[in-house]
Amino acid sequence: MSFWSCKVVEGSPHAVAKGSTGKMLHITGAMLTKSSKPGKSYLMLTKGVNTFTVGMLKKDRAEGLRLDLFVTEEENVRLSVSGPAEVQLIGSFEKCALVWCLV
Repeated sequence: MSFWSCKVVEGSPHAVAKGSTGKMLHITGAMLTKSSKPGKSYLMLTKGVNTFTVGMLKKDRAEGLRLDLFVTEEENVRLSVSGPAEVQLIGSFEKCALVWCLV
């Protein structure tokens, strides 16, 4: 298992790197950074042509999210933010269990 982290801001999505290591990214948390501006911000996950809202963050109200998202390196996944916040995501790369990787 190896630690993973990235920052995402509106207009600058983060693409999960493709690789052939057979590992799965387990995203476990999202939180606002100190430089985040007031207002609602939505964390979005795009897989192929489909975009999903993962959660909403708001300064001084809901500054963090616990997540349990698994993304294989072979998937075309981008993480983005809609709103004024800068969001820090954390997680880890884990070995891909056979059952999970068959999907």
